[in-house]
Amino acid sequence: MSDETKIGVVILTMEDSDDTIECLASLARLKRYDVEIVLVANGSSDRCVMRIHGRFPTINVIRKDENVGFAEGCNAGIRAAIEGLGCTHIFLLNNDTVVQPDILDEMMYALNSAPGIAAVGAKIYFYDRPNTIDHVGGVMDSAAAIGTHAGIFEEDVGQYETVRECDYATGAAFFTSAEMMEKVGPFDPAYFNYFEDTDWCARARAMGLRIVVNPKAKAWHKISRTVNPLWTLYIDARNRGLYVWKNYPQNFDRFVDFYAADLCRLITKFERDKAYSRILALLMGFEDFCKGNFGKGRIDEVRGINPRFKPPLRTRARVRLVSMMAKRTPALLQKRIKAQVCKGRERWPAENAPPEKANAIRRKVTANT
Repeated sequence: MSDETKIGVVILTMEDSDDTIECLASLARLKRYDVEIVLVANGSSDRCVMRIHGRFPTINVIRKDENVGFAEGCNAGIRAAIEGLGCTHIFLLNNDTVVQPDILDEMMYALNSAPGIAAVGAKIYFYDRPNTIDHVGGVMDSAAAIGTHAGIFEEDVGQYETVRECDYATGAAFFTSAEMMEKVGPFDPAYFNYFEDTDWCARARAMGLRIVVNPKAKAWHKISRTVNPLWTLYIDARNRGLYVWKNYPQNFDRFVDFYAADLCRLITKFERDKAYSRILALLMGFEDFCKGNFGKGRIDEVRGINPRFKPPLRTRARVRLVSMMAKRTPALLQKRIKAQVCKGRERWPAENAPPEKANAIRRKVTANT
């Protein structure tokens, strides 16, 4: 370990000061390293920030007047840590986690264990089931854009104890160096929330770098306590295709088949449950995906959906029409979904594409549409 090693711990918070205070208390027990904590107050109220800062007056606070999303919030914290505080390494941590005292030792060990490692993830447990695993590395289906956490719901009996390679490490506990952040680039704010960590890892792997998890680096996660389920449906329907388009454009036609089938399946399920608010959130995500309306998009509008579903009459009629099609003529609905996705390709942000190889494939795919 160099005497000049300095680790910037970047945490985002909104209004969940209790979780953030518990997270910061666990960080106070960290061992050995010179650590700077950067708290990004992502649309937090003055009261929330003052409460946290009153308990931990030495942390660095960055104020954002509104929620700029996880990706851009992390980018702001990372810039402050590297450019403003001279940090050599970055540890991204969700504010609803707690960590063991030697987590940075284990993260640093794994990062330096072999050349070409871009980032390290932790073994993450469920907070309310402290010996049940949530994550020991992510596995991503690059055609369906569906990620799975290795080890999820397994009781930890020592089956994961060595450093292991994976497709992605979740941003809930994510360790890298300033050098790798500069090489791979910042998180893409087009995602706003979700897929920004898997996208970063896909870009790193496209450069020949590796993503690993060290199971001896341990954290406990309260798992999306502050996330609105309608928001999750909206973001997932919107961001999945962007991830494939950017990183695996050669798989895009296969993705559209998976995507159309998934939307029909979910709409049918929600119609059966009379969960029309969920259908609306799903359709809004689909529409914004087709329109290239990324970034914050209509997140505030989705948050405002009445769970009992009382939108304007025209919207209600459209949702019920789509629900009926999913139930009675799913093949026709899938065909329409695929046609709208393919039509929307020209609106998507080409500047988000990383390697020139992917750009060349994308141009070929678009030309053949």
